[in-house]
Amino acid sequence: MATVSFADKLEKSGSIPIHFVRCKDTSGKDCFFFLMCPTQKIALLKAIKDGVFDIRNYGKVVASGFGRTPSEAVKKQLKNDYNFDADSITN
Repeated sequence: MATVSFADKLEKSGSIPIHFVRCKDTSGKDCFFFLMCPTQKIALLKAIKDGVFDIRNYGKVVASGFGRTPSEAVKKQLKNDYNFDADSITN
């Protein structure tokens, strides 16, 4: 039987919010991330106006992709894995 870590239990409980972040990669291409992190960390991330940063320093990336909006497959993954409705924050 597989053991479930405390972090996994927190993720599944929904007690850590998931945030939608749009930005550009190092080549200037539009990309997005769904980041599981405390609200305080998102505030720090939003304060960054330009420059290069590693988004993984701010929380756990639970989904990502290129473009301005997530695909239906990404939305379905978030719903299945985290019971999270991506349409609630991406519209």
